Amino acid sequence: SYQRLVPRRWSAPYNNLGFRDREAALRVCPGDERRGRDPALSTNLEFRASDSSASPYLQLGVILSAGMQGVMEQLPEPTVTHEDLSLLEATDLASMGIERLPFSLSDALDKFEQDEESRKLVPSELAGLYLKHKRHEVDIMKDLGEAAICERYAAVF
Repeated sequence: SYQRLVPRRWSAPYNNLGFRDREAALRVCPGDERRGRDPALSTNLEFRASDSSASPYLQLGVILSAGMQGVMEQLPEPTVTHEDLSLLEATDLASMGIERLPFSLSDALDKFEQDEESRKLVPSELAGLYLKHKRHEVDIMKDLGEAAICERYAAVF
């Protein structure tokens, strides 16, 4: 799953909000404006940073909770990107609040475990069980090569 998060492959490798950007983690797809149509009636918002190995229920719950938290706390809107982020320097990305998504499941779990804001979005008992379950998954896969890992995931998902 994390092997696909590579820049310039329409894979959502950054934590950005993009307009018509196939690489954005959260992508705004404006609706059809032809023939005077109101684009708001058919605008889509896509979350692109995960794949079928993620629980859609947990994923949607966390996305909605994060959005509600942002509204309730009146957090600033993220910068909407239009450019190829892989061409920007790390300092430019950092100034926009953009960073590369984790390179592995283990890195993602570490990041989740250390991020207090993210942990607030999930009840502590569920977070603990999730971390335990996914760390077991990491342990099962640790000695496998890329092809074997892909085969295992393909068999399950």
